[in-house]
Amino acid sequence: MQKIKCIFVDIDGTLMKEGAYFPNSISEANIDALKDYADAGGQIILSTGRDVTETIKVAQYLSKTISPASIPYLICLNGAIIVRFTSEYPSIVTRYFELNACKLVVDYLVKNKYNFFLANSDKELYFTNRLFSKLMFWLLFKDRYEKKYFSEEINLAKIQKVMIFLKLPRVKALRKKLVEKFGSYFYFSSGPRFFIEIIDNRINKWYAAQEVARLLNIEIDNIAVIGNEGNDILSLESAGYGAGVDLREKKHLNWDPEKIQYHTTNKYCEAVANVIRELKRAGRY
Repeated sequence: MQKIKCIFVDIDGTLMKEGAYFPNSISEANIDALKDYADAGGQIILSTGRDVTETIKVAQYLSKTISPASIPYLICLNGAIIVRFTSEYPSIVTRYFELNACKLVVDYLVKNKYNFFLANSDKELYFTNRLFSKLMFWLLFKDRYEKKYFSEEINLAKIQKVMIFLKLPRVKALRKKLVEKFGSYFYFSSGPRFFIEIIDNRINKWYAAQEVARLLNIEIDNIAVIGNEGNDILSLESAGYGAGVDLREKKHLNWDPEKIQYHTTNKYCEAVANVIRELKRAGRY
């Protein structure tokens, strides 16, 4: 049986409970399990839709308990950026949305007056000049980004992430519309009931995971992926060991059960610990 030499861990809804944001919400059970795996020689990669700054904060929090050498790389913005977890955090891979596809979806959002945010590789965040967008910026982003309002003149060439915030819990309805119109260009990850993230089909966590595995000289059969969202499914089904996470008891992701080796819930914020315990029980590390 293949040993698992590296684990790729999603943050929101997997390492942390649903709706949590700050690193101190990570359970002791998850930290202890990650430390046990790292102490046995395993490598840990955080793989997330968060930007570089917020991902580094989580890695730094974990490194208080886990050796930083066991967290060599961070995958940010769903695979658009890979950085080394060192004191300098240099980006080693950067990818962007396909320009024409980006223009199409942005035009649609403007036409239908959605509140949206565009993040680019220059660490700029543009958002719609509306009261609700301003409120979201103040609540979530004001400490990390300079205030920049979206205009149709801005350069879309370096966009890496698009976020939509809804006033009402209509994520399912909007996601269905977006898939029908833009499913050939993007996939869509929905967080809580008021949030949708748009990701270019060519930029994904699995592409980034393969690149990191190459850098670490680790075969795909020797990596595990733990995730709970639609943007994790390709990785879950492709890795040597896929551990699908549901937020509660009910299964909410449509994966191929023949390609997923383990399934757990994050009801008690111990999903990562559950997976690592199972790997240890099975002698996979």
